[in-house]
Amino acid sequence: MPAKISILTKKKICKLLLLSTLCFSSVSTMALIDYSESDDFKPKSSGASRPTAQNVTKGRAPSSPSKSRNSKYHFLANVNYGSQNLNLVDKNGKVDTLEIEALLETSYNIFAKASYYESSSSDKSIVSGSTRFQRGNPELILGFNWLEFGGASDRASLDLYGGLRFSQKKSDFASTRTDKIAGVSTAKRFANFALGLGYEVHLTGESLG
Repeated sequence: MPAKISILTKKKICKLLLLSTLCFSSVSTMALIDYSESDDFKPKSSGASRPTAQNVTKGRAPSSPSKSRNSKYHFLANVNYGSQNLNLVDKNGKVDTLEIEALLETSYNIFAKASYYESSSSDKSIVSGSTRFQRGNPELILGFNWLEFGGASDRASLDLYGGLRFSQKKSDFASTRTDKIAGVSTAKRFANFALGLGYEVHLTGESLG
């Protein structure tokens, strides 16, 4: 009986050794698999686009706007219509006037103003020809913001300007002279209240007849 047990035990030990040898053999076989890429290997595209320089730029915080994008001028235009009674020695009647005014202000302390008007009247004592609107004298002014100081609630300014009032022919409501204009104006703000003063000189030219 002991001899049989020893023989069976030897057989079992031989089987275990054989199985272990096969296991080690299989493990070593798996380790010999070559996973390295060949020289002409090209990976397939996954379909996802690579981030370009433009995409990266969009992700950055926006920079402050440059001065070239800032508004450097301010434009304002007005259209005025008025009616008045004219009482002179030899001319009496009603006069209707249509006037256009424009103002251009720049960030370079320079401003420009232009105005033009037309008038009409149905009274023959005032007009010698047509009762329709007749042309008036165009006016063009160029000015400089000479001085400006103070804050938004107490700002004070001094402006110098000059310009021309151009002649106009064949009109009962315009002068045939070209006049020169020179002036100075000042303004002072007191919170919600502002006070302005000005002085203007007109140098009359010769009549064109």
